[in-house]
Amino acid sequence: VYGPLRITAPAGGATLNRGAATAIVWARDYLNPSFGNVRIEVSKDKLATIQTSFVTANTGAFPCPPNFFDLTAAGSQSQIRITPTAGNFPAVSGLFKVV
Repeated sequence: VYGPLRITAPAGGATLNRGAATAIVWARDYLNPSFGNVRIEVSKDKLATIQTSFVTANTGAFPCPPNFFDLTAAGSQSQIRITPTAGNFPAVSGLFKVV
């Protein structure tokens, strides 16, 4: 059995500044060799609509460029979902704001 991912940043309740560099960080408690990539989805409305979605290596961190969260609406209740591409058990972040 392989445990789920846990999103550690941005934390629930965090406020991110538009145009500022930040990182998406997740813990990989039990790394399954077949889970080499993850799909990261970003939403501005509690995952009802996905603003951006991409696949990246399951390294535990993704350094976002300065304008990465500009796609979300200012002051919105944003969330991130990370899912291993070869599996399931998605991790969902707490709500955070982008201002």
